[in-house]
Amino acid sequence: TRSRRAFLRQLWRGIDVKAAWIQTTHRATDAPREVTHVARLESGRIMYAGPAIQPGTKSPVRGRAKDHSDAPGNASGVLPAAAATDLVRLHGVRVYRDERLVIRSLDWTLQHGQHWSVTGPNGSGKSTFIAMLYGDLWPAHGGRIERPLLPAGTPIEDWKRMVGRVSPELQATYAATACTVEEIVVSGLHSSIGLNAPTTPGERALARRGLARVDMLELRGRRARELSYGQLRLALLARAIVAPRRLLLLDEPFDGLDAATCATALRVIGDMAARRVQIVLATHHGEDVPDYVRNVLAFGRSGRATITGPDGAAGRAAARRGRRTRP
Repeated sequence: TRSRRAFLRQLWRGIDVKAAWIQTTHRATDAPREVTHVARLESGRIMYAGPAIQPGTKSPVRGRAKDHSDAPGNASGVLPAAAATDLVRLHGVRVYRDERLVIRSLDWTLQHGQHWSVTGPNGSGKSTFIAMLYGDLWPAHGGRIERPLLPAGTPIEDWKRMVGRVSPELQATYAATACTVEEIVVSGLHSSIGLNAPTTPGERALARRGLARVDMLELRGRRARELSYGQLRLALLARAIVAPRRLLLLDEPFDGLDAATCATALRVIGDMAARRVQIVLATHHGEDVPDYVRNVLAFGRSGRATITGPDGAAGRAAARRGRRTRP
């Protein structure tokens, strides 16, 4: 939030008063107050062009995920429930990136049934934390990460098959490929970037089912570079849910999405949560966090984190010690 304010402040200071400028955004709250005119586009047409919305007008409100606890089960949406146990435990974890200490001495437990929001300023460690949970980064010597659902020594690929992930890094990687939307989604079955072999009929059927859930089935033949930013983000969400999962790791999943597309993403994620798939969501926008996500891991600029949740101070202390509390 602070970085957005600083960006807009410097933008206005650096623009010649005689210069014209254009900003594109899905969020009315991100527009500088100096905007004089607004154009609204739909399906390649300008639907409105005229004076900017007057101060005090409310920006479009983003839909919250509904409670889908009565929704029918989906064989491709969730792994069979295991015994009530922790999914991940971190003990004294420190993480370095390019020889820089990003996360400091973190003790944290993802308990069965919990959903978490991860917050903090730019560079505080949110994306590093998501990458570590997924298995792309490891704690420095002396720290420990445990995944109790799997025996010690299990290959990390087995863990990744239980986890769906959406992230800006993953999107940037796929944006540079020639993969079709269908191939992007199929790669989620293998936790890979791209594919080493042609897709099978069964894989294509699963991919199309996932694409239908995010309303993108008709785009399955398009290449990644032919998609808009928001369309590629939805394709990655379909990739994340194409296989049975226990956990979804979502790093800024709603960035680049318009209100309708965001509502679709919230609906899909809410469906997964209702089917006992656990959610860890990193975001800069508090309004993006669904109501069922009640625990917060907040990183500061120093790389240290504070923990809050429905159990208050007792829950925070127990989480730091790695001891179970009621979610």
